[in-house]
Amino acid sequence: MLTEYDVVQPDLLLFTRDRQGLINLRKVTRHQPDLAIEILSASTASNDRGRKLRLLARHGVQEYWIVDPDAIRIEVYGLRGDRFQIASTATGTEAVQSPLLPGLELRPIDVVPDPAA
Repeated sequence: MLTEYDVVQPDLLLFTRDRQGLINLRKVTRHQPDLAIEILSASTASNDRGRKLRLLARHGVQEYWIVDPDAIRIEVYGLRGDRFQIASTATGTEAVQSPLLPGLELRPIDVVPDPAA
C-alpha cells in the first residue's frame, strides 16, 4: 500500500463512497485509504504507534484508529497537517466518535471481546 517502498498493511481499511472507485479487489492498492484501523498485539504495538502512524499521516490518511483489545480501548486519530492528533478515545462502554464518519459511535466493549467473559 501507498508506494513501492512505503508498504503497510493495516488490519482494516475504509475508502469513503466518493473514493471507492480507487479500489480494485483483485489488485494491491497504492492509494491511501480514508481510514486505517490497527488492532494491537504485543508484537505489533510499537510499530503501529510509531512507524506506521507516521507513515500513514505522511501519505494523507485522514483517520487512524488503534484498537487495544487488552485495555478494551479505541483511540481515534485525525490528520492535522502532516501529523495525527488524538480526536477521541473510549474505554469499555464509553462511545468513541469518528470525525470522518459523523454519526458513527462505537463502544470498545461492542467490538473487543471481554477477556473476563
